[in-house]
Amino acid sequence: MFLFNKSYPFLDNLLSAYREFDEESENKEELSSFYETEVTDVQGKKQMYKHIFLKLLKNLQSIANKGYNGPQAHEYCTYLYHWLYLNTKEYNDVDLLISIILEDSQTEKHPIKINMCPYSSYNKQKAIFKLNNLVKLSYFKFNYENIKGILKEKQYPNYCLCHKYLDECVNTYRSMIDSRCSNTERKNNEELCSELTQFNYYYSNLTGDITIREKIPDIYNGERKLELLDCPSEEEISKLRSGSGPSSDAAASDVKTLPTALGTIAGATSVLALLYKVNAMIILNV
Repeated sequence: MFLFNKSYPFLDNLLSAYREFDEESENKEELSSFYETEVTDVQGKKQMYKHIFLKLLKNLQSIANKGYNGPQAHEYCTYLYHWLYLNTKEYNDVDLLISIILEDSQTEKHPIKINMCPYSSYNKQKAIFKLNNLVKLSYFKFNYENIKGILKEKQYPNYCLCHKYLDECVNTYRSMIDSRCSNTERKNNEELCSELTQFNYYYSNLTGDITIREKIPDIYNGERKLELLDCPSEEEISKLRSGSGPSSDAAASDVKTLPTALGTIAGATSVLALLYKVNAMIILNV
């Protein structure tokens, strides 16, 4: 279900959080009892969506037990909000029940007894979750240090995947900052514009590093000062995706020979196979 696992294996915290969010609870009976007796029913919807909300309760409990606070709490609540949105976006009658559960988790009667991941924050961030490209950009602020390390040390194959990710994020920023955040539009897109402002701030941590700033796209024009020679071009990737070009069969074959861990983590896509093949050749020629 999660759309980033194949293309962005370097988003470690995000991917591990999603795997955990989807797991069943070990104390399901306790949470089920609380759900049945304490959560207010809404037009008979409580039983219909019980499987989703038991996982939500389990995940709230897990976040509380791990003692996250400050930026870390914000990060994992954001991941949880997105997980919840993806699991409920097809239903137009669950929002009130979501608000009840998230608000009740802030009270003393709740067995979790936490003061994080409130409904008000979830409700604001739904505007972000509706746009996949904006979700992708929003996760940069939680992962920029890891991305910076990969770019500085040329950690393959994630090196090329990080460059691709930056291209996509910068393109999203450039297309939205003018169309959605002009003086006349900003008041209608406060959450979105706040996300773009944060991206600009955290991206400056990369552009401020002299070892990588000329190799990454400029946030205002999308261009690099130095040509990126270490990774396949967009044209090569497009040909591979469409199945055309002489490299497609070879790359597909290479998927079978990828290391098991790499294939599992990255989803062993044919695009990744091409990146892996090109990077391996570069390493051998160094």
